[in-house]
Amino acid sequence: MPFHVKTGGVWQESSPKVKVSGVWQDVAKAYVKTGGVWQEVFAAVVITLSGESVIATNAEAPASAQFRFDNDGKIYEHDGASWTQVDTVDDWVRPTTAAADYEIRYTAVTGTLGTTTNFGTINTWYALTSDRYLSVTTSGIGSQTATRTYTIEIRLAGSGSALATAMYTLTADREDF
Repeated sequence: MPFHVKTGGVWQESSPKVKVSGVWQDVAKAYVKTGGVWQEVFAAVVITLSGESVIATNAEAPASAQFRFDNDGKIYEHDGASWTQVDTVDDWVRPTTAAADYEIRYTAVTGTLGTTTNFGTINTWYALTSDRYLSVTTSGIGSQTATRTYTIEIRLAGSGSALATAMYTLTADREDF
């Protein structure tokens, strides 16, 4: 929810601050009491990437590990069996309704074996108006492990610098018995 201030007859978007013990601090939320009821009039957008690892194991078939950065503001991992929300306390964006205003980019850092399926060209910004996936899958026959580590960055759409950066590691482990 943006906060606007009228300056010189022109409305401008602003980030409210409050002075606490002589130090200016950002305001996370602001409320106004109207008719005896407190109503939220401002909520700061917070971008958080915690960095995670997912391991998928499969016997006698290709194994695939995945991360999904959703347009609903959440991150999910797939360990070969099911999708699970990563860090249910912190979504990648709060409030989650702001997700469509951001872009994501991935850069491969390390990797071994396997095949990858990703959301487009490496080192390119993509709108988070759609879910974006990273995956690594074992290939071939026999026991093997495929691992990829990516740097993930999120920025405000069309802006220059990343607001959050973290490393995400995917490991797919095929075990033939």
